[in-house]
Amino acid sequence: MAKAVKSAAKPARLLGCKGCGNAIVEAAYAIAGVPLDVEEVDYSAGSPTRARLLEVNPLGQVPTLVLADGTVMTESLAMLQHLD
Repeated sequence: MAKAVKSAAKPARLLGCKGCGNAIVEAAYAIAGVPLDVEEVDYSAGSPTRARLLEVNPLGQVPTLVLADGTVMTESLAMLQHLD
């Protein structure tokens, strides 16, 4: 498994919303000292930010993590294990 790099030039980007499971991912990244950009999106149909989410995750699920290399992760547990 690839190790998370603390000094990555471009931080990972987490797309999510309050109450959607991204708080644990945000907390884990903060504790690990790994930079993370957080983008609040509304995944409901008709939302102006839904299109942004669908660009990276066609299923429209949150949280969605986009790594610096463009890899997309859609499961919170996988995001946490990626830090290990």
